[in-house]
Amino acid sequence: FTMKTALYVARIIHHDLTNAAAESWSWWRACGGDYKDGLIRVYEREQRARDSKLLWALGNYSRFIRPGAVRHEVTSTQEENPYSLMVSAYKNKDGKWVCVAINYSDEPQDFKLSFSNKKKIHWQVYRTSDIEGENLKPIGICKGKTKLSARSISTFVEN
Repeated sequence: FTMKTALYVARIIHHDLTNAAAESWSWWRACGGDYKDGLIRVYEREQRARDSKLLWALGNYSRFIRPGAVRHEVTSTQEENPYSLMVSAYKNKDGKWVCVAINYSDEPQDFKLSFSNKKKIHWQVYRTSDIEGENLKPIGICKGKTKLSARSISTFVEN
């Protein structure tokens, strides 16, 4: 239910989309009882369900990157590191940009998002982290410069 699995799967998604050029990504099990691979754990005897951070990690991609979106290459002043910072960017059919930033490290990371053509964008930021309630939580508008929380996934949506 924690970010440990969520970050691991987010890293796989990131590498499948950016290195293997996958055009889509799916999770095969939505709900599960005794299985730990469901996005939602169902407790039948207690008649309740519990969501996992993995559900919300997948949402950082599936909620904002829409069918038909095109992935664009990202350059960074910081080298991509599968145990630190991973970033990917997409342009949806409606022309709006989406950027997903994974901070796999135990430390917050300074982050600046900008375009080479100097286009200024205001970004709505959504974050999933181990903090209670941070499940695709809208955390505000930024102009491209922010700090990524430790062990988090942040999605920047053109506003």
